[in-house]
Amino acid sequence: MTNVDSACCFSTRKVGVMDNSTNKEPRNRLSKLLLPETSKFTLYYYRSKDEILKEQKKTEDLNYFIIHPYSLFRRYWLWIMILMSSTNIVFVPMVASFFGKQIYIGWTVYNVFVDISFIVDLCLTFRMGYHHGSMEAILDLRKIRNHYLKTWFIPDLLAAAPVDYCVLILSTTLGGVDPDESRHLLKITNVFSLLRLLRVFRLVRYVNNCLEDKPISVQYTRAMFRSLCHMMTLNYGSGIPKGISEQWMMITSITVGSVLYALVLAKITSLQATFNTSQRAYEDRHNELKVYIRHKQVGGTIVTRVFGHMENCYQGKWFDEKAILDELSEPLKLAVMQHVCGDLLRNAFGNADSLFLSKLLLVVEFESYQMGDVIIRPGITADYMYFIDKGTIMVEDAGVQHTLIDGDFFGEIALVKFSKHYIKVWNLSPSRLVCLSCQAYHTVLQDFPELQGKQLSRRSLAPQRGGRT
Repeated sequence: MTNVDSACCFSTRKVGVMDNSTNKEPRNRLSKLLLPETSKFTLYYYRSKDEILKEQKKTEDLNYFIIHPYSLFRRYWLWIMILMSSTNIVFVPMVASFFGKQIYIGWTVYNVFVDISFIVDLCLTFRMGYHHGSMEAILDLRKIRNHYLKTWFIPDLLAAAPVDYCVLILSTTLGGVDPDESRHLLKITNVFSLLRLLRVFRLVRYVNNCLEDKPISVQYTRAMFRSLCHMMTLNYGSGIPKGISEQWMMITSITVGSVLYALVLAKITSLQATFNTSQRAYEDRHNELKVYIRHKQVGGTIVTRVFGHMENCYQGKWFDEKAILDELSEPLKLAVMQHVCGDLLRNAFGNADSLFLSKLLLVVEFESYQMGDVIIRPGITADYMYFIDKGTIMVEDAGVQHTLIDGDFFGEIALVKFSKHYIKVWNLSPSRLVCLSCQAYHTVLQDFPELQGKQLSRRSLAPQRGGRT
């Protein structure tokens, strides 16, 4: 038995087909790489192994060199060219921009190798079949040549031509050049090297060939599905949708889910941003105060007292009390003030008219003091009366000390007559006081002529609460 007969018998045993003339094994390994391979991809289009064997026999019987579009060699070659095109797109601009002052041997050798590869690819394309329409493989050389010349030949020729090296070799062979002309020539060479960026068109063609010229709807669906999966970092394992309808259902599901996820995340972020707004504002003010203290180089116990005062005033929540009250209408402001400090004024002005007390509530102010702060010193002008909302106050009058607590008041002499204080008042604990200025009191008093004729005495100021001047 001859070698050919042995090969035929081996082929018959492997494939399981009795016709030796129809199922010849490729003569050698190289020719086998040029024939359509038996894989899931080719089985998908040819539907059976018998059809693949017929296509292999049809290609093998051609009396000229041809590369089948579904061959293993073409698939590997496309991936190699995609890798080379990608590296050129990345490195050619970088080298021309940042490393163009001199010629690097390694980069030059790599460029020569890539240029030769692209020229070889340009030649092989004239012998490489393509698929058309219903995935029929076109193996006619004339059709292949005409198709290539009408489509990608011009961009491929411009991308493969080593114009920069041709210019460099031509300039150096025509005569010597001085250093200035050499640098100028090197710049021109770098500019011409940017023509390699035209290989992006080759990259597009290679990727398009990898998609095997499927209909636009199939290509777009697959590209959309893969881009969404990559963007969402999804992996379906063995359950990948295969049909167009399944892929579009999955695309719709991913899109709707992503939009809902984005809306939920935006809502949660918005709620988090609006949650505890006053606390975050307090922290901002606290940090701002720290910056101010460091800038002014304040130290010692003053720092502790400053931050203690801030904590006592706002208790971790920042708000502008005066601005808030000014935003309210007069009835609302009066209702709030009645709740906050109405009892304090009624305890001090027990028998006063309710309308008069309401007017006073609209003009009072609030102050906070730290433990040890001196509120009134002897000899200063009496211009405020104070009501204790919270805290413990010590009053020293002629050497005698009196302790005042919540609900008590002091400094009422400011409303009785123009004079100076002869007492000393200081805090025994952090306190919050309601202050009524002499000027505001007399302004309100002008709206009540029946009270202006009466001389306000200290006894009229609810002596049962033990007020101190």
